[in-house]
Amino acid sequence: MKSRYEGLQNKLWGIREGCFFLSLCSIAEEYNLAHGSDKIDLIDAINIAFKEGLVSDDYWIKDDCKILSLLTGKKVKKRQSVTCGILDDNEYSIAKWLNKAGTANHFRRRYFDVYTDSKTVKDGSLVCYYIYTIG
Repeated sequence: MKSRYEGLQNKLWGIREGCFFLSLCSIAEEYNLAHGSDKIDLIDAINIAFKEGLVSDDYWIKDDCKILSLLTGKKVKKRQSVTCGILDDNEYSIAKWLNKAGTANHFRRRYFDVYTDSKTVKDGSLVCYYIYTIG
């Protein structure tokens, strides 16, 4: 119990900037559920990402493919595209947005956002899609 919760509040404090991390967790969970595995435990995902040095204190992502690989147990490839279109069953996307001032990014899934009413999405512009192939 101690190793699971010790320091967790400090880690959770930084997740206010964690749109990319949470979007990655949603992909891993979607993949896992589609393939007969369990939901992603957010506390486990956070602890794994910090233990492996894959995120900074403010949830800047250092290796998105490695995070997905650890959470799914599968090899992950990533490509970028300005369009997304129809994806294969083992492909998942995250849209990268830039705010109006050009100073900050926001990441979201195509069909939902982990942050309600994002001004970056509302007033900014779509930069590209990250498309992940799992397995």
